[in-house]
Amino acid sequence: MERIPESLKICFAHGGGGFAFLLGRVDNAWKHRDIVRDDCPRPPSEYAHRFHVDGIVFEPGALGPAGRSDGPGPRDAGSDYPFPLASKASARSCAAPTS
Repeated sequence: MERIPESLKICFAHGGGGFAFLLGRVDNAWKHRDIVRDDCPRPPSEYAHRFHVDGIVFEPGALGPAGRSDGPGPRDAGSDYPFPLASKASARSCAAPTS
């Protein structure tokens, strides 16, 4: 990540997949394996804010850590268009929570 400009926006589709759930594992590898630290001077979780995730999930809870305000990074709107998988449920899961 050190060689990639911060201006490049990287987005993981489908609520980020397993990204948020794997951060602890890759941080652990970084902590215990010298070979990982050779190319990554900081723990991988310190780069998480640079990754966006979309909110195209069909179950609001599926966003898990990625959907929280303190999650890995910004959450973007997305669409399944023009594919028939698109639904109003996915649009609602992307909406900001109401109080």
